[in-house]
Amino acid sequence: MPPHPVHASFTVSWFSHDSWSETYLGTRRLIYEVLPELTASQKAEDSALCQLALIGSNHLMEVSLGKILKSFIDKEPNFTQRHFEDTSYWQALSRWVTTLSGKPIELESEPFISTERLRHRRNATIHKSSALATVAMARSAFFSAIEGSKALHSHFGTPFPYESLLKQYSHSKEEPFSTVAFPFGT
Repeated sequence: MPPHPVHASFTVSWFSHDSWSETYLGTRRLIYEVLPELTASQKAEDSALCQLALIGSNHLMEVSLGKILKSFIDKEPNFTQRHFEDTSYWQALSRWVTTLSGKPIELESEPFISTERLRHRRNATIHKSSALATVAMARSAFFSAIEGSKALHSHFGTPFPYESLLKQYSHSKEEPFSTVAFPFGT
């Protein structure tokens, strides 16, 4: 009697992540495991990876803000799904955060000065000039976006939901993005 073929399947799954934690882990890996430690060791092709790290870092802020604001849909009569979808990041931060929290957000202080500079650099990178980026900028952007995400939660009086992730997958304290040097001519 001929042997019968054996069919098997194998499934692998990672512990559950959401859009913030996936972005954090991917950006963290890019910055600390793929890119060189110092800008002076950076190769020409690393600049594109640094740009991706800036984009990923800014995405952390956008996801944090979006998750917080989404929790107000239909709980606040003046904030509907349509408001949520039609509001730009800047409008959400400068208008809706104050309206929904009942208190002004201090956009003229850190970490929001840094996250606003990061937002402008991200826009220049994506939409306008493919702005140059360095390892120092990537590390600074990542640190500033994490601090900005924490500050958003603090502003709303809610615990930052990723503390255990940050402990398990740590990051370095870096220079704020508001003071990091950009490459000459950019």
